[in-house]
Amino acid sequence: MKLSMSGWKSFFFACIFMGTLVQMVSAGSLETERQAGVELQKRIREALQQGEKKIVIPKGTYRVSSGESRAAFALTGVEDVVIEGHDATVIVEDLFGAFQFSNCRGVILRGITLDMDPLPYVQGTIVQVDDESGRVLLEMDEGYESREVLDAYFSLKLAVLFDSDEGRLVPGYADCSVKSLELADERRLWVKLNPYDNGMSLTQCGYKSGLRLTLSGKGQPIISQNDCESMVFEDVSVFASAGLAVYERASKNQTVYRGCSIIRKPGSQRLLAGNADGFHSSMAKVGPHYESCRVEALCDDGFAVHGFFSLLLAQPSEDTVIIAPLLRRDFDVGDELVFYQIRSMDSEGSAKVVAVEKVEDLALIEEAKALPSRLTRQGQRIIRMATQEILSVRLNRNLDLSENALVESNGWSGSGSEIRNCSIDNLRGRAILIQSTDVRIVGNRASWISGPAMELSGEVPWMQGPFSERIVVKDNVLEDVGLSVSAKASYKTALGAISLHAYYGGNLKEGFFPIRDIEISGNTINRSYLPAVSILNASDVEVRGNVFSDSNLSPVERAGEDLGISPSEAIVIAGSEKVILSGNQFEQTDPQASVGILINP
Repeated sequence: MKLSMSGWKSFFFACIFMGTLVQMVSAGSLETERQAGVELQKRIREALQQGEKKIVIPKGTYRVSSGESRAAFALTGVEDVVIEGHDATVIVEDLFGAFQFSNCRGVILRGITLDMDPLPYVQGTIVQVDDESGRVLLEMDEGYESREVLDAYFSLKLAVLFDSDEGRLVPGYADCSVKSLELADERRLWVKLNPYDNGMSLTQCGYKSGLRLTLSGKGQPIISQNDCESMVFEDVSVFASAGLAVYERASKNQTVYRGCSIIRKPGSQRLLAGNADGFHSSMAKVGPHYESCRVEALCDDGFAVHGFFSLLLAQPSEDTVIIAPLLRRDFDVGDELVFYQIRSMDSEGSAKVVAVEKVEDLALIEEAKALPSRLTRQGQRIIRMATQEILSVRLNRNLDLSENALVESNGWSGSGSEIRNCSIDNLRGRAILIQSTDVRIVGNRASWISGPAMELSGEVPWMQGPFSERIVVKDNVLEDVGLSVSAKASYKTALGAISLHAYYGGNLKEGFFPIRDIEISGNTINRSYLPAVSILNASDVEVRGNVFSDSNLSPVERAGEDLGISPSEAIVIAGSEKVILSGNQFEQTDPQASVGILINP
């Protein structure tokens, strides 16, 4: 093996560093691991300052804290550096992140395990359910009674139910948020719960003594990257994350994730691997590539790729608009903008961006942030606007736009993403959520999923878009899907194991086809408590050569009620056009399963 001078330098320092740290880590004490963590932070900081291009982290355990930053290792402007862990484990001790990359390019992170202590959630066993007060008494597991977590962490409190044997999600339970916490003694905690479906008792929601329960909030990702390009993550394992586990925003070029996992620590009794989504990409100019990755035991989606909608603030002239993005500008000159009437979703035309400039006006930013409450009062529910800048945009054609029109662009939305040969198991949420264009989802396996396995959509209330177009869903295996959607507090629009829909609120809109050009082929769907496929507000969809076994096992009256349809069969098609079904095989081993096709024009 030949090494360049810079390679010899990296190898030399790594050998010295390894010798020092092996001695420290061998003792195994917490203080030794903390000291090793301090040395590691110093080593990486100095290596970057000296321009080293390969940093080796020797095998060992390193306990770190974020200090004044929001991550233990905050890297800014780093280019073409490899950080390689030889089966090293980094444990974050302050409920923040491990690695934060900002404006980096060509960084490779591989061969490292990330964990947290204390864990960012509480878990235990329900010993009493009191329907009258809406409370459960939770006996917390040893090691999960951290007052730091209880006192400081619950900004968004979510309760998730698991069985007592294998730590699997309880089928059919209805979601509840945590309203208040009160310590009964050192190990027992009264938890007041608020069912998402008003009027249901905790018993009706599925709560009973003996079940396992987690309480979690949302904090910082364990890995985050902002405004980076050409990043690579290989063989990175995550055992805990306070928020989105692996998050990227506004990536300028494709990020590759290969052989990465977000799982519960092997051999532990943990119920969760993360408090929110697993792999999450928003506003990427070029979408990520996920290959042979694994996620399990999450409180939300396994994989999510999306951009954002914007709102019109004003139209000074027929070819000039003032736009409030959800966060910041997510389109370029030459990109096409599509406009919709915010309440009816009627199309108001499209135009290409000729010029764009930032408007320095704090009053307009505040006006944008106030839009959700005003629009919700007017009948169109908008949950959030976190606008950071206002944009003046000149268009290539004249348009006559309505007040606060919805603005769609696929410019920075993760277009070109690929999710291939990944596995998703035992999570509350959707296995894969796509609100983007030109995406391939091939050869994946999803099992024991509370919601739809795959959702191709656009969500106006959450301002997540664009509406999905040109998506291939091929050769995937989906099993035991829709476990909790079948409960009384069911999703209103995501009606299938593979669900195509535009989420805008209100009854199904006719003649509205924003979901377009979708291929669903060669998939196997076993034991779906939802219809196997639901196609709403879509056009140019082909469903061919799939095997649907035991579909719609637990149809409920409430599913689809907001849309005015009843999804009673294996395939549901409503408010759509140009849908081709061919060569699909329907199997029924359970007498409750459906094998028919419902077409609701």
